[in-house]
Amino acid sequence: MSKLIIILSVVFSVLHMSSLLAEDLVIAAGKEGGGYHKKAEEIAVRLEQRGHDVEVVNFNGSDEITLAMCKGEAQIGIGQIDAVDARRLEGCRLHPAADYGTELALLLFPPGTKKRQRKLHKLNESNFLLVDTIGSGSDLFWRTIVRIENSEDGNGSDWSKVSPVHEMPELATSLANFGEIDALLLVRLKSSPEIINLLDDGWTLGELYDKDINDYVFNNSSLYEAQSIKISGKKMHRGGSGYKVNSFILTTSDIKSDRTLFTDIVRSSKF
Repeated sequence: MSKLIIILSVVFSVLHMSSLLAEDLVIAAGKEGGGYHKKAEEIAVRLEQRGHDVEVVNFNGSDEITLAMCKGEAQIGIGQIDAVDARRLEGCRLHPAADYGTELALLLFPPGTKKRQRKLHKLNESNFLLVDTIGSGSDLFWRTIVRIENSEDGNGSDWSKVSPVHEMPELATSLANFGEIDALLLVRLKSSPEIINLLDDGWTLGELYDKDINDYVFNNSSLYEAQSIKISGKKMHRGGSGYKVNSFILTTSDIKSDRTLFTDIVRSSKF
C-alpha cells in the first residue's frame, strides 16, 4: 500500500509540474525596449496562440537572465553563450531552443592612439578600459575573458589587470578626452550606429586577440570564434580583429524533458 501511495504521489507531482509548465511560462528578457525584450514579446505571442499563459520579465542582461532561469524564476530566456558557460561551471545546464544572433566583440582606441599601441596585449594595469555598464553583454564578455586568462590554463597576461570602467558607451569620447579611459570594449552588431559613429569620428579598430581566449572550449568548439573585422562607415574601416559572440533562445532541463512543451517553444522561437 505504501509503495502504491509513493507511486501515485510521484505521478501526481509529474503531472502537476507538466501542467504548470504547459500553461504558466516566464520568459526572462533584457531591458525593456531592447532586442532581447522585443524577441521575448514575439515568442510570448506565439506561445499564447498555442494555449500557454506567458509572462515576460525584464532583467539586466544575459548574466541575470540565465541566473533567473537556473533559480527556477523563468523557464525561457535569451542570452549570450558566455553566460551559458558561466552557469555550466556552476552546475546548471541550459539548452538552446533557437539561435538568436551573432554580435562582435570589438576593441576600439581613441583618436591619436599610435598604431603599435592598438592591441589588447599593449594594455596593462596602468590602463582604463570602458566596458559598458554593469550587466551588459560587453561587461560579461570582459569578465569572461579575464576569468579565462587568469585560470590555471591561462597566462595571466598584463592586459587582464586593466581597470574596467563601467559607463555608457555614449561617454567614450568625453572620457577619452578627459583622460579617464584608454580604450573601449564593446559587444555589438557590426552595423551598430554606436560603432560606426565612433569610427567615423576618428576612433580606430584594435587587435582583440589572445591565444588563451582562442583555446577556451565550450561544447567541443571555441567559446568565441576569432574574426578579422572591417566595418563600412563614411569609409571602410579595417585592421581590427575581435570575436564572434553568439546568443541563443534558451530553456531549462525541465522544459527540454517535456517534449510537447519544448516543441512549442522551438516552433515559437523560429520566425
